Amino acid sequence: MNEQLYYDSESLAWIFAKSGLSMKEQSLIVNGIYQTDLRRLHPRYRRSKLKLVREVSARQEWILHHRELEDEVSAAMQDISDLHPGEDAVLHFLDENQHVERFFKSVRLQLLFLPDKEYVRAKLRTIMKEYGYKRRSEKFQQYLEECLRYYQIKVFLKGGSEIRIRDARVDDMLTLRIIERK
Repeated sequence: MNEQLYYDSESLAWIFAKSGLSMKEQSLIVNGIYQTDLRRLHPRYRRSKLKLVREVSARQEWILHHRELEDEVSAAMQDISDLHPGEDAVLHFLDENQHVERFFKSVRLQLLFLPDKEYVRAKLRTIMKEYGYKRRSEKFQQYLEECLRYYQIKVFLKGGSEIRIRDARVDDMLTLRIIERK
């Protein structure tokens, strides 16, 4: 199994910091993970909720106070993209799929553990832009499908027809739902 698909302190901190969730909502998510989604939590946190909460809090604090670093990374990604126009717009020293799974983790956590949240809408273009992608390589599309399978998320078009993410146009409004709500 791909380790970066697990929920861990870094990905949870990023999700919480980026989504603007309240402390109550964050608590609902963490408790929900321990009650019903433990198998997706990284093994080093399965026995200690306190360890997870402390590490999430520390990482979230760092994320919230180091936004300028993200701007520098984005600028570096653009520079590399300009230097290597035929390649995906990612930093060579980072794993090319390092953060896109965070979007799907966030979708799953919100849909499972936040009350009255039944779907998330997004355009593929927005997802790609958020994570530094300019085109859909085969490898990128395969990774999106792996994330959708792992997090048990289905993708629908407006009107409710299910679609494979690789068949969606970049400007289609996608509705993401959990396959089986708990």
